[in-house]
Order: sequence, then C-alpha cells, then structure tokens
Amino acid sequence: MDYTHANKRKTLALGVYPAVSLAKARERRGEARKLLADGIDPNEAKRQAKQFKLAEAANTFEAVARNWLAKTAANRAEITQTKVAAWLEKDVYPAIGKMPISQPSGHVMFWRYCAKSRHDQPLTVPTALNRSPISHPK
Repeated sequence: MDYTHANKRKTLALGVYPAVSLAKARERRGEARKLLADGIDPNEAKRQAKQFKLAEAANTFEAVARNWLAKTAANRAEITQTKVAAWLEKDVYPAIGKMPISQPSGHVMFWRYCAKSRHDQPLTVPTALNRSPISHPK
C-alpha cells in the first residue's frame, strides 16, 4: 500500500499473497488508513508493535526469575541458593518458564504451583513468598 506521511511517499507491506488472504490484506489496509487518519505512520506503528512483542518475549518468567536469583544471591547461604536454583530448574521453569511475565495467567499459575510442594503437600505462605521471583501482594 502506497501512502504519504509527513510529505514523504512510503510503502507499507501488507503480506505475501499465499500466506495472507485478500480479505486479511484489505483488513490490514483499513487499519493502516485509520492510523493515517489519526496522523500516525503505519510503518512506525508496525515497527513499534514488533519491538514490543520482542521485548515481551524476552521478559519470560524464567528470565525474570534468573535475574532475581542472581540479584538476591548475597542474601542467602550458598546451599539455599543451590536449593532454590534446583527447585526452579526442575519444577518451575519446565511448567511456566517460557510464559511472558506480563500475562496475568503467569502469576496465577505460579501461585497455584506454589500451593503444592513436590510431595503434593501445601507450602507455607512464607516459603512460597521467599521462593517467588515475581512481585506479590502485601
């Protein structure tokens, strides 16, 4: 789709034919026209959306947990650090490690997971909170 924004001629790619149907391309063209009507460059909006998705993908539960573990390592004994790291590696990362931290379901799943220990016995709240690399309500 050819358009003009800020007195410059630009082209917006709507997709390659077999992968993107004609109906979908028309829908994308309509969205681009709405952005242009609001004074927003569709290519810039597309680029920002792509960057947001990449940033969200980098903020997975596992990435945040590893960062938390490294930052708080000085606050605990080496054996405790090893136990927490092993617990995360064995039990938590396989279940919810790849989930974006911005998804509310990630928090919910983590707390449901923390409600049980490895032996299907409930964890105490302080234990779950101490193991939690995500923010929790106080």
